[in-house]
Amino acid sequence: MTLIVKESSYDPPLTEAEMQEADERALPCLQERGVEWCFSWLGCDRSRMICIFEAPDAESVRESLRKAKVQFERIWAAEIRKPEAPAPIENDSTTLAVVEGTYPPLTEDDWNAGHNLILPCYQERGVQWIRSLVSLDRRRTICEVQTPDPEAICESYSRTGIPFERVWTAEILQP
Repeated sequence: MTLIVKESSYDPPLTEAEMQEADERALPCLQERGVEWCFSWLGCDRSRMICIFEAPDAESVRESLRKAKVQFERIWAAEIRKPEAPAPIENDSTTLAVVEGTYPPLTEDDWNAGHNLILPCYQERGVQWIRSLVSLDRRRTICEVQTPDPEAICESYSRTGIPFERVWTAEILQP
């Protein structure tokens, strides 16, 4: 099985009823093709959602969602990266945030150099890296972090000169 990422944006923001309707349409189609939903990040403002699946391939997810008439911007295969140390336990003073970026293909050295720059900045600002998804073509990354303030993430990227597309606060939805 392959890890598959589905990205969607909503304007106006997604309602609870719309989300339930989409789930009811999509789940049978996904199951038909051997796709398992792992979790999703839903933006606190409900304007962005990233869903993670285990599937035979990205096309299985695309076909399922098209059949169910569920909108998406892009669907891609990914690998997961996690820190060696376990993630901290969430508390009331931190927020879950998602950082998205698109790059020229990242080599392993590029990835390591970026992390060697960003992780100390995160540590100084109380940000904890939870995990990252990296596209198999190594052009797209999505990072999950715990932060006392989303601005701390923007400051870290600015300080290191690492570009990013957006940072948004989220909640995790799980089966």
